[in-house]
Amino acid sequence: MRVYRCFHDISTFQGLNGFELEKEEARHLARVRRAAPGDECVVINGKGEEVSAVLLEDGGLRVSGEVRHEPLPSRTLAVAPVMTRTDAFEDTLERCIELGVTAIHPLLSESSVVRLDAKKRAARVGRWRRLAIERLKQCERLHLPRIEEPLELSEFLSTGFSSGYHLVALVERDPDTPPLRNVLRGEETGVCLLTGPEGGWSSSELGLLREKACDAASLGDYILRSETALLAGVATVLAD
Repeated sequence: MRVYRCFHDISTFQGLNGFELEKEEARHLARVRRAAPGDECVVINGKGEEVSAVLLEDGGLRVSGEVRHEPLPSRTLAVAPVMTRTDAFEDTLERCIELGVTAIHPLLSESSVVRLDAKKRAARVGRWRRLAIERLKQCERLHLPRIEEPLELSEFLSTGFSSGYHLVALVERDPDTPPLRNVLRGEETGVCLLTGPEGGWSSSELGLLREKACDAASLGDYILRSETALLAGVATVLAD
């Protein structure tokens, strides 16, 4: 029997006998996925929970199983990549979500090719969140990552978030920079990977990163695209 995966932005499924999906998710389930009354669904809330449910005639869902909870990993991974051109950047964010990052903080740098006003920043975050939900359903993950509005590097480094993570900036071809795996050795707390723009970090940005106690790490002797470097760094952290 086919099982449909759905998303419901609710704090918990505990104690519920039934519920209704949000309008857009219900429309997608009925019109795009063509689910029918009696079909089985697995509903996630992005907060580590999933529950089995049966689709009813009125479009609601009746809980049909126990709530399953999945805790966050002991070492969480956030990413703070400088934004690149939309298509490639969004594709990379989707891959990061599939791999299990817990927070995404897009950055703007001195040489960013992307510039957004406040309205466009909010719209972009809304789109990224919708993409993240689709990736969660597809990959059967249960934790929706935090996705923040793009910030200038200096703004990001001054936020309270950055103080709660081991900040590691990926840099290219610096003989004095240790490999990422060595920088992370023995690390048990949260890690936040920062990746620079096309062409790399500027000297002033590198100075700001050092000033904020951000470690530098290398992925090797080759020059990688920003998107490739981010995925390589994520894979290295998760494999460590």
